[in-house]
Amino acid sequence: ADDLHKTFVARPVGNLILKGRKSATKVWEVRARRTAEKSALAKTYDIHRKAFDLFVNRHFGEARPLLSEVCRSLRGRQGSVDVPSQHLLHLC
Repeated sequence: ADDLHKTFVARPVGNLILKGRKSATKVWEVRARRTAEKSALAKTYDIHRKAFDLFVNRHFGEARPLLSEVCRSLRGRQGSVDVPSQHLLHLC
Protein backbone atom coordinates (compact mmCIF):
# COMPACT_ATOMS: atom_id res chain seq x y z
CA ALA A 1 0.00 0.00 0.00
CA ASP A 2 2.97 2.36 0.39
CA ASP A 3 3.23 2.59 -3.42
CA LEU A 4 -0.47 3.40 -3.79
CA HIS A 5 0.49 6.97 -4.72
CA LYS A 6 2.13 5.74 -7.94
CA THR A 7 -1.23 4.71 -9.41
CA PHE A 8 -3.56 7.10 -7.60
CA VAL A 9 -3.50 10.68 -6.35
CA ALA A 10 -3.38 9.66 -2.70
CA ARG A 11 -1.94 10.78 0.62
CA PRO A 12 -1.54 9.21 4.05
CA VAL A 13 -3.79 10.82 6.65
CA GLY A 14 -2.82 8.87 9.75
CA ASN A 15 -1.49 5.75 11.39
CA LEU A 16 -4.35 4.14 13.26
CA ILE A 17 -4.51 1.09 15.48
CA LEU A 18 -7.61 -0.70 14.28
CA LYS A 19 -9.74 -2.97 16.40
CA GLY A 20 -8.19 -6.42 16.72
CA ARG A 21 -4.75 -5.20 15.58
CA LYS A 22 -1.65 -4.61 17.65
CA SER A 23 0.26 -2.42 15.22
CA ALA A 24 -0.68 0.77 13.40
CA THR A 25 -2.16 0.74 9.91
CA LYS A 26 -1.41 3.61 7.53
CA VAL A 27 -4.72 5.12 6.36
CA TRP A 28 -4.80 6.77 2.93
CA GLU A 29 -7.12 9.28 1.26
CA VAL A 30 -7.48 8.40 -2.44
CA ARG A 31 -8.78 11.16 -4.73
CA ALA A 32 -8.27 10.06 -8.35
CA ARG A 33 -6.28 7.87 -10.73
CA ARG A 34 -2.93 9.42 -11.71
CA THR A 35 -2.51 10.54 -15.29
CA ALA A 36 0.68 11.03 -17.31
CA GLU A 37 0.59 14.78 -16.72
CA LYS A 38 0.92 15.79 -13.09
CA SER A 39 -2.01 17.83 -11.91
CA ALA A 40 -1.76 20.54 -9.27
CA LEU A 41 -3.67 18.25 -6.90
CA ALA A 42 -1.20 15.40 -7.48
CA LYS A 43 1.72 17.73 -6.75
CA THR A 44 0.04 18.95 -3.55
CA TYR A 45 -0.64 15.38 -2.42
CA ASP A 46 3.01 14.47 -3.12
CA ILE A 47 4.09 17.35 -0.87
CA HIS A 48 1.65 16.15 1.82
CA ARG A 49 3.08 12.62 1.59
CA LYS A 50 6.61 13.96 2.09
CA ALA A 51 5.46 16.13 5.02
CA PHE A 52 3.68 13.14 6.58
CA ASP A 53 6.87 11.05 6.41
CA LEU A 54 8.84 13.89 8.00
CA PHE A 55 6.16 14.24 10.70
CA VAL A 56 6.17 10.51 11.51
CA ASN A 57 9.96 10.62 11.77
CA ARG A 58 9.66 13.58 14.16
CA HIS A 59 11.25 16.14 11.81
CA PHE A 60 8.60 18.70 12.74
CA GLY A 61 10.61 21.75 11.68
CA GLU A 62 10.95 20.37 8.14
CA ALA A 63 7.33 19.15 7.99
CA ARG A 64 5.78 22.45 9.13
CA PRO A 65 6.46 24.58 5.99
CA LEU A 66 5.38 21.73 3.70
CA LEU A 67 2.12 21.30 5.60
CA SER A 68 1.53 25.05 5.44
CA GLU A 69 2.00 24.90 1.68
CA VAL A 70 -0.50 22.02 1.43
CA CYS A 71 -3.03 23.94 3.56
CA ARG A 72 -2.74 27.02 1.34
CA SER A 73 -2.93 25.03 -1.89
CA LEU A 74 -5.95 22.97 -0.89
CA ARG A 75 -7.77 25.95 0.63
CA GLY A 76 -7.45 27.64 -2.75
CA ARG A 77 -8.78 24.56 -4.57
CA GLN A 78 -11.51 23.55 -2.14
CA GLY A 79 -12.40 26.90 -0.61
CA SER A 80 -12.31 25.38 2.87
CA VAL A 81 -9.80 24.19 5.44
CA ASP A 82 -8.04 20.90 4.67
CA VAL A 83 -8.50 19.03 7.94
CA PRO A 84 -5.75 16.35 7.60
CA SER A 85 -2.93 18.79 6.81
CA GLN A 86 -4.24 21.39 9.27
CA HIS A 87 -4.33 18.76 12.04
CA LEU A 88 -0.75 17.63 11.39
CA LEU A 89 0.39 21.27 11.22
CA HIS A 90 -1.22 21.91 14.60
CA LEU A 91 0.66 18.92 16.09
CA CYS A 92 4.08 20.10 14.79
